[in-house]
Amino acid sequence: MGRQKTKQLILFLLFTLIPAAELFSQPEDIIVQQATVKYLDRIKAKGHLIVAMISRDQYPFFYTTDEGSLVGLDVDIAKKLAASIGVQLKIDRSAASFNGLIPLVESRKVDIALSKLSRTLSRSQKVLFSRPYMIFRQGLLVSRIQLAKISSSDNAAREVIRQFSGKLGVIANSSYERYAKANFPQAEIVAFSTWEDTLQALSESKVFAVYRDEMETSKYIQQNPEKNLYFKPIVIQDRKDPLAIAMPNDAYHFLFYVNLFLSSLDFLPEDSEELLNKYNEEKFEE
Repeated sequence: MGRQKTKQLILFLLFTLIPAAELFSQPEDIIVQQATVKYLDRIKAKGHLIVAMISRDQYPFFYTTDEGSLVGLDVDIAKKLAASIGVQLKIDRSAASFNGLIPLVESRKVDIALSKLSRTLSRSQKVLFSRPYMIFRQGLLVSRIQLAKISSSDNAAREVIRQFSGKLGVIANSSYERYAKANFPQAEIVAFSTWEDTLQALSESKVFAVYRDEMETSKYIQQNPEKNLYFKPIVIQDRKDPLAIAMPNDAYHFLFYVNLFLSSLDFLPEDSEELLNKYNEEKFEE
């Protein structure tokens, strides 16, 4: 009887518990595989890739030429990605802010957001992000007059900036509004609708400094060399700003595809200087 009961127990485990375990594990895996593969299939089936970029031009990532064409690094990447899938490219510019891109991706009104979009923890709670295709250091433009009042050297200036409690200008609903709160907890964060408004506030001494990536701060001085007399660009060496492509949070297979695609590109600039030089030359040729 002991052996008989042992056999019955083994048979019970084989034919009830083990199949039950498979029953509970397999459907979830199958659902994930179907959902992720179907996302790429869905793009192929409709024949076009919809890419979200914010409504305001962000040179040199995407900007409109005098002839009305949309060009730039993000546009080049989007065109290559659509071509690699074998579909047409459509660009949606309905989002008014960077944060406004995320609901478009979540709701699948667009397939991806490729719009000089910073990869942040808060956004990653809602969407998937690709590997970064560019990584900037964070930067500041500081009023030289205001800085001279509290510091006499570059090293001291950087330390003051870390701890300062003055007004810091940022673009509203951008990653830098969140970065500012985390990295400058003593500062009074003042948010403006656009980068131009933020810079205007600095010019009018309404803020002590403005906060964005190193490319934007250096680009402003490059395009307005006379401003170097009044504003000091400071690069924050240990604070990075990775730019990546956003897609729905269950599109794992498509994420793998996009990462593989990005690793195959040979035209991605190494840094902000190379990026600006590349598109400055193209803009000049136009």
